[in-house]
Amino acid sequence: MGNTEQQKPDWQPRFGLGALLLMMVLCCVLAAGAFYLVRGLQTGIGVRLPYILLVVAGPGLLVVSVSLLRALFFWMARRR
Repeated sequence: MGNTEQQKPDWQPRFGLGALLLMMVLCCVLAAGAFYLVRGLQTGIGVRLPYILLVVAGPGLLVVSVSLLRALFFWMARRR
C-alpha cells in the first residue's frame, strides 16, 4: 500500500466576473434610484414618480425575468 495523500483542491471563486459585473450594475442602478427618490421627496415628487418607481423596481424585475428565461432555456434543453 502506497502513500495516497489526497490533495485539497485549489480555492476557486464562487462568483464569476459576469456575476460580479451584474451585481455592480444592479447596485449602481439602485443607488441612482435611491438618490432620485430622496431628491424627489425633498422637492416634490410630481412628474418624476413613474421614473423613480421604474428605476427602483427595474433591477428586481430584471433579475426575475433573466432568472425565468434561464430556467426556461434549461427546461427546454432537458426536454430534447
